[in-house]
Amino acid sequence: MSPQEERIYFIGGTGGVGNKAVQDVLDAGYKITIYSRQPEKSSFNNNPNVTFVQGDYNDFTPFEQSIKGHSRLFLLVANLGDMPRIKGTLAKIAYASGVQQVVDVSSLTIDVCNSTAIGQAHYRAEEAIRAVKKDTSSYVAIRPWRFMSNHIWEQQGIKALGAITGVASSDCVQGWISPNDIGALAAVVLTEPIEKHGDAIYPMTGEMLTPAQRADSFSKSFGISVGYKQISIKEQYDILTSAGHFPHKICYDFAQSTEPDYNHSPGLFLLLGREPETLEQWLAKNKAAFQLLLS
Repeated sequence: MSPQEERIYFIGGTGGVGNKAVQDVLDAGYKITIYSRQPEKSSFNNNPNVTFVQGDYNDFTPFEQSIKGHSRLFLLVANLGDMPRIKGTLAKIAYASGVQQVVDVSSLTIDVCNSTAIGQAHYRAEEAIRAVKKDTSSYVAIRPWRFMSNHIWEQQGIKALGAITGVASSDCVQGWISPNDIGALAAVVLTEPIEKHGDAIYPMTGEMLTPAQRADSFSKSFGISVGYKQISIKEQYDILTSAGHFPHKICYDFAQSTEPDYNHSPGLFLLLGREPETLEQWLAKNKAAFQLLLS
């Protein structure tokens, strides 16, 4: 179908990944609907091709009343604890209302470290969606690896120690992906023929970097000297728990991130139509998020 014949629904369309997906879909000529708890905070408020539906994950009535007439659904949910229920319920309503394709931002932890809290939440959420999918419909799971935006958490350490910290050795190669690339891939799938992508699973690894190389990217991007300091698993766990942002199991999992990676998606450029963003490119676009390093 042409953009004039379709309308695409977005849940999770107001964050970094979602904003990119929304913008690319709008640029392709589609009209969209965004489900949001606070629509007034969206950067797309004045776009005539965007309709907002105010709602949350406690009462799905606004979603159920507004999903009819949409052909595709973008789904991104950050609530790990309740993710399987939320995604499963939304997908069930969507498929029953005639949606033909659900594009879900999942996680590569399903493949790499399934026993982690993040891996288990996403695995159960994917299974909940597959359990309600109709045979004639499509479910595409996008599985990104480490978000480059996680580096925002490194600001205080860089400011205090002149270094990013971690439990991996300085030469341990690990995979990273730009949120812009995740949103871009979602938009590609949402705007290409449904039958092309079918029930695909797309792992997403962008740049492969050692901690020392990541530190070098910070040095180049901000014009300061940034090194890498390897810390113990206990030190990492204590740092994460003291910050108060994450529950125990996530801190426990992150504190053991010591193993090297391989590139899970060397052909990602074929889907994006370009090479994935590098960390330096991502930092250049997001300097405003690093106010501690700019002062």
